[in-house]
Amino acid sequence: ITRCIKLTDDALQKVLEKCSALESLNMYALSSFTDKAYTKIGYLGNLTFLDLCGAQVTIY
Repeated sequence: ITRCIKLTDDALQKVLEKCSALESLNMYALSSFTDKAYTKIGYLGNLTFLDLCGAQVTIY
């Protein structure tokens, strides 16, 4: 979903919920999402590659 700048926070959450078998997720240059949306990534049990370069993520 790299550079899908019109993707909303709600839409990202739905994609992550529906595509729970994702193995790779590239979110390069996307910074308009909330921590709630990014938290959904943690539920992707098969994920082996994640690119958040350029994303604004809060680290707890």
